[in-house]
Amino acid sequence: MKSRVEAFVISLPRAKERHAQVAKLQRDCPLPCHVIEAVDGGQLSDQEVARVYNKNIHRPKYPFELQRGEIGAFLSHRKAWAAIVERNLDAGLILEDDIELELPGFANSLQLAIEHLKTQSYIQFRVFWGEQHPSKPASMSPTSIVPLGATSQLVGREAARRLLNCTEQFDRPIDTFVQMKWLSQIETHVVSPSYVAEISRNLGGTTVRQKSRSLLSRLHRNLMRPVYRAKVCAYSYWYQSLRNNEEFVGVAKSRAA
Repeated sequence: MKSRVEAFVISLPRAKERHAQVAKLQRDCPLPCHVIEAVDGGQLSDQEVARVYNKNIHRPKYPFELQRGEIGAFLSHRKAWAAIVERNLDAGLILEDDIELELPGFANSLQLAIEHLKTQSYIQFRVFWGEQHPSKPASMSPTSIVPLGATSQLVGREAARRLLNCTEQFDRPIDTFVQMKWLSQIETHVVSPSYVAEISRNLGGTTVRQKSRSLLSRLHRNLMRPVYRAKVCAYSYWYQSLRNNEEFVGVAKSRAA
């Protein structure tokens, strides 16, 4: 049975310098492609922020306060997840508007992901920063820790539903939240090479994070970032060991039956 998969490009209407790139992504995408109007974090009221952002919900604790752009980005991805569920798709390809799809390589990578798709899947296409050899075939592998970044991913309907259910409030950016599989219970895989390039520098830079921080803030982030990542690794491997043990017990029971 053929999977029902559509694509969604997340873009801020006010980011006019990206409109041409959004149109190009729609032309290049091998799937029917819709535009999701991104949530402008800078336009959110304090009350709107308070409804969705809570600084201390999950463990390990996220050590930094979210910026308005990061909150808007998270809400934008929630809109895409909701679209997948509401349209009753098997999955949705979610793209941010600061990427380039290198064809035909990306079409082959996408086809590989769709062939292995489950409704509880979250399949990330690894972004690259240089040229990828066009003759190298794509491969897909499971990952204990999802690489940072949320520019391009194929999200199954059940994964989208689970992510929506556990993010009515959130306390960290979208990509770090997705790493917490012990909360979402989603299956994560990575496709590489993906033939997806990040080109935000060519489009005026990021629309999410502030472009300058104080020296003290930068030092704090440089100190706390590796500490936080180490904690995520510990939680991830703990969760994976539990999953592996459950699978072992299940196989043993089935063989004994």
